[in-house]
Amino acid sequence: MPRLNSHRLFAVLVIVFVGWGQADARPFRVSQLPNGSMIGCASCHVNPGGGGTLTSFGSAINSNYLTQPGRSGQVVWNAMLAMLDSDGDGVSNGQELGDPDGDGTVDPGIQVTNPGDPNSFMQMPPSGGAPSATSVVIGGVTISEAMMGSMMGALVPSGMQPIEITFDQPLIVTLDPVEGIAIENVEILTFPIALLATATDLAVSEDRLKVTATLNLSADETYQMIIGGSGAMVTLNDIQQYFFGTVALPDAVVSGTAVLPQGVQISEPGVAALYKPDVLAALLASAGDDEDLFALALSAIVRVSPLSPAESFPEQLAFALQHVPDGAYALNLSQDVVDGDGNVVTMSHFSGINPFTGEIDPGALIQVVNGASVTDLQIMLQTDPEPVDIREVSVQSVDAENNSFFIQRNGQQVRVDASQALMITLDQRNPEDIIAIFFSGNVEDLIQLIFPITDLMPGDTVSLLGFPISETAIQALIVIRQAPSQTRSADLDSDGDVDFSDFLLFVAAFGTSEGGAGYNAAADLDRDGTVAFSDFLIFANAFGKPVG
Repeated sequence: MPRLNSHRLFAVLVIVFVGWGQADARPFRVSQLPNGSMIGCASCHVNPGGGGTLTSFGSAINSNYLTQPGRSGQVVWNAMLAMLDSDGDGVSNGQELGDPDGDGTVDPGIQVTNPGDPNSFMQMPPSGGAPSATSVVIGGVTISEAMMGSMMGALVPSGMQPIEITFDQPLIVTLDPVEGIAIENVEILTFPIALLATATDLAVSEDRLKVTATLNLSADETYQMIIGGSGAMVTLNDIQQYFFGTVALPDAVVSGTAVLPQGVQISEPGVAALYKPDVLAALLASAGDDEDLFALALSAIVRVSPLSPAESFPEQLAFALQHVPDGAYALNLSQDVVDGDGNVVTMSHFSGINPFTGEIDPGALIQVVNGASVTDLQIMLQTDPEPVDIREVSVQSVDAENNSFFIQRNGQQVRVDASQALMITLDQRNPEDIIAIFFSGNVEDLIQLIFPITDLMPGDTVSLLGFPISETAIQALIVIRQAPSQTRSADLDSDGDVDFSDFLLFVAAFGTSEGGAGYNAAADLDRDGTVAFSDFLIFANAFGKPVG
């Protein structure tokens, strides 16, 4: 046993003595809080040196956020604790400590204050920190803000029209040589297409109070514009909404409530969105380049609305999508929540379209007919499905015409939809190499590994990542095939061994060739296009043995 030298022994005695004198102090817990060292013991104790009376933040930790009660308990820092405002100063614990979402990663740009002291908090400008628009003029027409519950809108001329937005405080502007002008402290979103994003002459005045651009406004179109601080879709009161069109705006509203299960709390702002289903389906199924995807994304969304918690029923989130033209729409609701374990999870709902396959369900679309509103919708939000990660499974059969193949999982046949999957062959590389290529962005190397589903054969070994469509169907996002070996598995029926049932299948295919009647690719063990004596030798060697 190593000897404890005198200096180390003295240090240990000092720590023990100080710890004993500070009855409830836990100096080690300081390091378990984001930016804890900047405040020290004062976040949890009224006495800045530690010990004695706890602050409201310290009491919250002692009551609910320790791994175990008592002196040895460790602090559990998570989204739930970050979301609380323990000292009641209007700023959450996470915001005061520089980690608003509680994921353990601090934001160096946030001013750190004491979550246990109501007199220590970040001083916010009167407007809440984000500039507000005081005037919006499009094509010479002044557009009035649509206040909560109102249906205000304006008729503007079509074609190339100037827009001028004036703000009550300066904008934070950066200039990227590639991307151009970027406004950091406010977002200006337009639907159904991002008008400002496509404007080539976007400019900000010298005093940074005015944004100007030229918009290309389509004839017979209506638009929604939202102005708010970055990520500011919190409630209808926290954003500015404007509606305008080159034709008269309809009065139809699509509205209702999203219902959350008990035991969860709202984390990030939620949103409801109406989509053109055919455009969204094309977006989900698109294999085009980035510009194609960008163009589709810009034109898919028709209207958006924040999810606003009801005061009397916090588990019910109201939404109201205004000025909706006649048509059939896919509806998506999405809300981030904190569950009972303190984890942030996304709960959502899609009506009218399968978000994984892009398949449209006409009966579930939201129908707006003759300007009639669709109201009182009540939609239960559900947790997004967990990804399915399957490693090294044998392909049973391939349906190339429908971009799918079949595997055996949990004792039943499962169809894998590969219509949207990136299909890669390892080609003597290990998965780590593939991942490195994927994240390096070296597209040329990745393209060399992509193969079509027509090259996939029964008996091939694949790993896949995707989402469940049903109990017997998976939507694959990535399919990685092991480099094809010189011989296929002799387990023709994929039941895990090579036995008499496999022999019967082999005999039925013996003597046939690729393209001929009765040919079974799984029985062509040496992959030469013919089921012959060479395949029989391989089969005979594997007979009676388990696969692998």
